[in-house]
Amino acid sequence: MTTDEPTPEDGETAPVAKTRKRRVMKRVLIGIGVAAVLLIKFARAQDVTENVEPDEWPMGRPPTPEELEFAEIVKAAAEGAYRLMSYSTYAFSVDARFRSNSGRGSWNAYLTFDPETGHFEYSQPYSSANAAVSFGEKIGRRIREARGIVDD
Repeated sequence: MTTDEPTPEDGETAPVAKTRKRRVMKRVLIGIGVAAVLLIKFARAQDVTENVEPDEWPMGRPPTPEELEFAEIVKAAAEGAYRLMSYSTYAFSVDARFRSNSGRGSWNAYLTFDPETGHFEYSQPYSSANAAVSFGEKIGRRIREARGIVDD
């Protein structure tokens, strides 16, 4: 597009001006779409998002000191955890969301821990997925370290 093209003020007809306006709008919309895709990809690339603590505690009670310690252990274990997108803790349980292998979807796993031994049970939709097991083992190992239990 050159700068010496006629504009409606220069005497060109309205249909020509509308065509130019449509081309410009199309380019603007494509640019906005590209920016949106890049922002979404950037957001997905972020390692872990931590849920904000609610204003009111579930079940109407504040967490015990042991539960707060558990939440800190989970927070430390979450750093760099394989495919972990987000998590939340309540008592000695973790609800975690993991990125799928394709990177296009996600799935949830629920882990419950024994606060004394670090042993855990979990449920997840994919029996072959190991991200939740790996995350659970990391948390269990940190619980045992905090209790002074030596792994073999």
